[in-house]
Amino acid sequence: MGNYHQNKPLNWFLGVSFKEELLSEYLIQHGYRYTGSIGVPVSLQFRKYVDNDLCGVREDYDGYADEIRKDYRKLLPHLFEVIKKAAEKFVIFSKSLKKEELAQGSNQELHKKFQQFCELYEQVAGPGLPVGFIGEMVMVPVLQEKITPFLQEKGISFSEFTNIISFPSKITLVAQERRDILTIASQIGNFNQYRKFFEEHTPQESIIFLQEHDKKILQDIEEHSKKYIWILKMLLAGDNYTAEKVIERLQVMICNNPQQKLTEMAIKMENQLDNLHQLCNEFPLEIQNDIVLFQEVLYFREVRLMWINEGCHYSALLLEEIAQRLDLTYEEVIYLLPDEIENGLNNQFKVPQEEIQKRLDKYAMILENNQITLYTGDEVEKHRVKSNVKNFNDVQGYPASQGKVQGIVRLVKDRSELHKVQKGDILVTKLTTPDFVVAMEKAAAIVTDLGGITSHAAIVSRELGVPCIVGTEVATQVFKDGDKVDVDAFTGIVRKIIGED
Repeated sequence: MGNYHQNKPLNWFLGVSFKEELLSEYLIQHGYRYTGSIGVPVSLQFRKYVDNDLCGVREDYDGYADEIRKDYRKLLPHLFEVIKKAAEKFVIFSKSLKKEELAQGSNQELHKKFQQFCELYEQVAGPGLPVGFIGEMVMVPVLQEKITPFLQEKGISFSEFTNIISFPSKITLVAQERRDILTIASQIGNFNQYRKFFEEHTPQESIIFLQEHDKKILQDIEEHSKKYIWILKMLLAGDNYTAEKVIERLQVMICNNPQQKLTEMAIKMENQLDNLHQLCNEFPLEIQNDIVLFQEVLYFREVRLMWINEGCHYSALLLEEIAQRLDLTYEEVIYLLPDEIENGLNNQFKVPQEEIQKRLDKYAMILENNQITLYTGDEVEKHRVKSNVKNFNDVQGYPASQGKVQGIVRLVKDRSELHKVQKGDILVTKLTTPDFVVAMEKAAAIVTDLGGITSHAAIVSRELGVPCIVGTEVATQVFKDGDKVDVDAFTGIVRKIIGED
């Protein structure tokens, strides 16, 4: 995009919200320079992170989407392939890191590895994260324009149509992990003694029990945790998926007939394909191809984050060794800028502990026309994108997964508050990310401020069969913990129930 005049107000919009470590955000912003070198003749130049809120400039995103839309059938698959290859390089590099070799290496050798990490991370995350969102911006208007005349003949709304076609072209890693863990849960559920023990004891006690009674199931649990060890991560933060954490999820699943859930998932997938074929077979081949591409967008939007998270997980070994050399914790080192880390490895570390703590509390980082600026302390709030919220008792959003339910609101700001969600609660949050899945499995419904039909909340809620409303803009400001609400994911309305305890 061309540079905006510095005196012209920028039309910032809030697009995503999750807690992100400073090092990741800097590398993503710096990696935006790749958005103009992967087949699109323009680049994204505006982004800001303000205390969990990620924002873009409307004209910036619209311009990028417009360029892709000119030749979307060629450009979208090309972008997906470029980012996939970049992700593969990042994961291969990350998996090649060995703790012993890093510990024995000199500071100069660590410096070189860190530079490689930064470059590879930027190449995949810089373009990979925004392109997932832009794919929806491109394809939804394209489909709406082309498909509406055919839908009108059938008496089907575009909203109903998108619910029919909104499932990924291939099974995502999150969906496959759920199938795998449900299989383990069904094995445990077949034994009343096992199920009762799991329900009444801690995960560690359950591990000891399985060591004595069923080493095969314990082996399945341990292999599952190793296979998906990064699945609770979000970029450079989050927990390892240990055997204990697998058991925490199993304790919820074994009470809900996991074998039936597996059967229902298989039937649902078959029905989705049948409904898709029945609706779309009469459409021209051009539109059928666009529907296939839309489903590729859904798959890419989910899986590109998994690729990045996997690479970040294995890269932690490098950052942990750097933290040790700088006499910092891992959490502290991921709140440094790359040049600060490089200075530290050259024995010139100058960041006061007080400044690191300010960043851990909250920070703002803003990219404008290739310039990145960091703010901490009182300066942060000056850059927040605020919503105009009136005092009302209901909100309207987009029905991403249909259903109707009542429940108690649990407001979740970020991953640190996921423990608040209990079975049957209504999860209300700005946006869900892969580390939210454990809470999403407990929730009776999911309501988000942000996101569209290809968002993480939309995809996962459809997979879980849980009512979900996305894009309400203000749900997290209208509702509070303990509110009783009615979630109607047919109409997209969430309404506070007044006068009931």
